[in-house]
Amino acid sequence: MELHQVSDRSIADQTDWNRQQTRRAYPVDDNYLLIRYTIPAEDLASALYVLKVRFREPGTKRETETGIQFQLVPRRAIAVQGT
Repeated sequence: MELHQVSDRSIADQTDWNRQQTRRAYPVDDNYLLIRYTIPAEDLASALYVLKVRFREPGTKRETETGIQFQLVPRRAIAVQGT
């Protein structure tokens, strides 16, 4: 996983590849994966970010990537909107 700041395309946070092996006695059509990630918000500037997750199939070495975009705003901005 990589956390990118959109404006300058810098990598704000990065995790190493995590290998998870699944062995099945039968073929499966769908796979589900739960990933818990804590955004290091205290260390980041207010900006637009994208969290990218990359998957690699070990047998074929094929990769795919997906991401989710979000905006970090200062805590005081949230408090003002809530009043």
